[in-house]
Parts: sequence; structure tokens; C-alpha cells
Amino acid sequence: MSRFHLVDDFLIYCSRNEDFTRIVNLKTFEVKNINQILYNLLPKSINIFENIYYSTNGSKDNLVYDLKTGKVISKLVLDGDLQLNEKSFLLTKSNNNLTKYLKPTFEKSWSIELGNEINYIDFDRKEKAGEIKKVYNWENKIIVLTKCYLICLDSDGNIQYKIRFPDLLRAQTLVIHENNGFIYNYHDYVIIDLQKGELIFHKEIKSFKYEGKEFNNFAQDLTFHDGFLLHSVNSLGFSFILAIKPGTGETKWIKRITNKHINSIRFHKDKMYILDGDGTLYIHEKK
Repeated sequence: MSRFHLVDDFLIYCSRNEDFTRIVNLKTFEVKNINQILYNLLPKSINIFENIYYSTNGSKDNLVYDLKTGKVISKLVLDGDLQLNEKSFLLTKSNNNLTKYLKPTFEKSWSIELGNEINYIDFDRKEKAGEIKKVYNWENKIIVLTKCYLICLDSDGNIQYKIRFPDLLRAQTLVIHENNGFIYNYHDYVIIDLQKGELIFHKEIKSFKYEGKEFNNFAQDLTFHDGFLLHSVNSLGFSFILAIKPGTGETKWIKRITNKHINSIRFHKDKMYILDGDGTLYIHEKK
């Protein structure tokens, strides 16, 4: 298994060699195959809305699948790669250009080029071209995460504010909970008030101790669950899951999982699903 997704009582996954996609009914254990590799079967995948998978990769022959039946629903023609898949619209990215399409007709609503807005001065004091890392939908606004900036767009594609991150932070992912955005990449932990457009908290967390030994805290895969922010760390040949208190960055608990790299963390009902770099799925039940 290389990638998986859960929809109600269905487990959908790609084989480790990525040569097939399979649907398993977890109640009846009935198995169905899909004759196309669905590469983005990941936690919180932007290609999935409810039980529908949009197989969009910038080509002119994209297919839309029902993940419970494996059947093709329709074809879809878009420019760029999918960034948001919401109830009323799709948003795509081509280089640093964003385009919004309205459902159900997929008519183009607007397009914006952000290249000049996200360039930055790097560690070598030279200007570098920025890159859109991820895009999020929040309170009828679009939050754009780049290496060094967070940009907020309104529903019509107009820039509402732009925030520059601390000098050493190069953002990879953002977790949104209520009105706050959380970024935790390697040593830097940042909180942004999305309503006010302000960076309100920054803390460096360089290491943690486990069983009396100190490990570098190269935080990755941040996710919010049950009142805590959880992230994975791969350090000194071991992989851990750490839970931190959102407001302070204080570590509340640590679990050592495996000696392999952790690819993703997913919660479903009362269980935590952890996929490692060898394709092994670990399932931990809440006690």
C-alpha cells in the first residue's frame, strides 16, 4: 500500500508499486478495482469532495470517479493542477497563476497571477522566485501559502492582506483551526490570526527528549485533532508522533512508531492511521 483514503466504510488505496487502485468495503470486505491509478489518495486530498474523486492533473482528459462504486461519473477539462475542490467551485494552479471554476458548469470565474507578490530575498541576499505551496478555503476567503508569505484573497480573487514569515521559516503546510493558522516546519512554530491578518506567535522548538535521549525536532505532517496539533518527526533512525498544545507549542505526549519515515497521519472515527515510507499502515485505537 502506498496511498489510501477512507470514505464512510470504504477503504480506497493504491498498491505499493502503484499498479492498481482498489476499493474495500470494510463491512462486507467486498473488493473492487479501478482501472486507473488514483495518485492523490491522501489524507485531506484536494482531489476528493465527499465520495467523489476528481482525477485532474492538467491534462485535457480528466475523469471523475465515485469512490464507493469505482464508476466513472464524467470527464472534466481544466487548465492547471487542482488546488481546491469545494462544494461550489474548483481552484487550479498553473505556475503561480490561480484560476477559479464554478460548479456545476465549471465556468471560469476569475484568474490571478501572484508571481511578483511572492518573490523573496533568500539567505544569500539574492531575490528568488516565489512558489505557491498550498491553497486553503476559509470563511469564504482563499488562503495562499508560499515559502515566505501567506496571502489572503477574497471570493473575487482580490488580495486582502499579505504576511511575511520570520526570516528562517520556509513554510510547507498550514493547519487552520477556527480563526488561526498554524505553521510548524522544522524548528519554527508560528500562529497567524487569519481574521486580523497578523502573525501573533512565533517559537523555535529545536529538540525534544524521549526516554532520556535528545532528538532534533524536524517537525512535519502537522494536523489538528482532539484539541492538539500532531506532527511526525524522523530523527536518529526513529520516527515519532508528537502532540503539542496549540497556544504555546508545549509538547503534551510523544509516541515512538517505527524506524521508517512517516508519510502521513490520518484520523477516522476512534482510530489513528499512520503510513510509513515502506507502505506499512499502523492503526492505533484511542484508549
